[in-house]
Amino acid sequence: MKRWLDLLPAVPAAWLAGAVVAAFFTRLSYPFDLEWMEGGMLAHAWRLERGLPLYSDPTPDWIPYVYPPGYSAVLAAVPGDVSYSAGRLISWMGTLGAASGLAHLVWRQGKSLALGLVAAGLFLGTYRASGAFLDLVRPDALAMGLAAWALSLSLDDRRGARVAGGLLLCAAFTVKHNFAAFGVPLALGLWAWKGWREALRFGLSAAVPALLFTAYLQWRSGGGFLLYLIEVPRSHPMAALRGMPGAPGELGHWLGPAIWIGGLGLAATAQRRFDKVHPFVGWGVAAVVGLTAAAWAAVQPAVAGSATPHVAVMAATFFALGAAVGAAVVAALSSMVEGRVDGPWWTAFGVLLTAMFLASLMRAHNGGFINVLIPTHWVLLALAGVVLGQLRQAFPSTAVAAATALALAVQGVWLGTLTDLEPMKPTDGDHAAGAEVVAKMVEHCDGPIWSPYFAWLPVYAGQDPSLHLISLWDVDHKKGPLSAPAGSVKKAVRDHHYACVLEGGRQPLAYGVPKAYRSVERFQFPGADMKPKTGWPVRPRTLLVPR
Repeated sequence: MKRWLDLLPAVPAAWLAGAVVAAFFTRLSYPFDLEWMEGGMLAHAWRLERGLPLYSDPTPDWIPYVYPPGYSAVLAAVPGDVSYSAGRLISWMGTLGAASGLAHLVWRQGKSLALGLVAAGLFLGTYRASGAFLDLVRPDALAMGLAAWALSLSLDDRRGARVAGGLLLCAAFTVKHNFAAFGVPLALGLWAWKGWREALRFGLSAAVPALLFTAYLQWRSGGGFLLYLIEVPRSHPMAALRGMPGAPGELGHWLGPAIWIGGLGLAATAQRRFDKVHPFVGWGVAAVVGLTAAAWAAVQPAVAGSATPHVAVMAATFFALGAAVGAAVVAALSSMVEGRVDGPWWTAFGVLLTAMFLASLMRAHNGGFINVLIPTHWVLLALAGVVLGQLRQAFPSTAVAAATALALAVQGVWLGTLTDLEPMKPTDGDHAAGAEVVAKMVEHCDGPIWSPYFAWLPVYAGQDPSLHLISLWDVDHKKGPLSAPAGSVKKAVRDHHYACVLEGGRQPLAYGVPKAYRSVERFQFPGADMKPKTGWPVRPRTLLVPR
């Protein structure tokens, strides 16, 4: 009977997973940008394939993204020409790796393979919640796949698992460097849980190759590697409200039940191993902190550019997160009183806290899109699965099995009601519009093309990939370490370095383009043809040639 109950959450989870897989196949071979930075990622791999540096001094033809080279290197190593299809396949493999790592973690720590598989299906169901980034030519999915198994194996007691987890976390760092932050709660949690030797094995396995990797790239790039990855982003402005309360609100909008399960599960179990502090003390503090957080969240206005949920969902989300924080305070005090630490609890709380911090920080960063929430989606579903699995172990009754199954079913239905995948799929009109743009570029452009919004389109016209506008924006800050390149681009425009410029914004492109170039073709596509399916919906507008 108990096993059959798991069909309740399995049905919506399977439906979501199936719908996402079907959508992926409609997007796999689409030869244009599904998101406006995809072409720039292809350009990174294109340069590596030809032995060209990534983190070199900026020029009018090349400025890199502020990402490590891991994803680009994998894409460049794929046999054949660099392509959208290859990049999306890599991301899809990363997504499947993340889902399987989630199932493994819930199975090992929550003692329930069934709940693990449901959680994995629900993770695929966060496709729209992450901006449909799980199959894009972007590093997010591959980094998440590596980090998922790093988290899962690091908590596994089998021989060599800790070393494997550390190495995988290092690999995730080479793809997207903010994943290194998870090494802190994992190392400290393992120290409290398994002892300093296990923490040291993990820490050395993650840190030593990461430091060697960083030192090598810093040397080969003449200091450019860390300049682009750290110094350039530090000069960017922040949108504080989009980080807090924006990011937790967005997470609650899509994963409200998972947050409630995980947050309240942590709050309820924080005092389970202490004798001198009564559990009611911890629960009372957790309730007070949770209610305070809920009251604060309930009066916050909607955040521009964020999916702010209904006030009730907002309050409930912050109550669950605040309760976990309140419980952590009492657990810390209890540890000092009794001289012992609940290692598993602090590991779970530390990973959750790190995920929430990264989500808020990256979302607040200027230009931070909802793809930065992917690691937190994974952590929230993993925590919910483990909490429910351990609840079943502690209370092995049909009623508890039914309640836990129902809880995940609610999360599945919740996601299902919010998920519409049709806008994510390319149409025949998209294909035709892209072909028209390429034909006009071939007709009018006999030299370098600046296509700042669509970096890969010049390749179809027989030219090198274009300098991407986001790369230029990243360095074009007065207080930034690389503000001069904007001037070199302006000079290149004045000197007619570019045979063509392909505009795409609603406003004319800056950097002197209107004065130096004239329109030769205007594109007016019907409906949403040639618009990216996620992110900034910019599309080709005007093809310009020198005046």
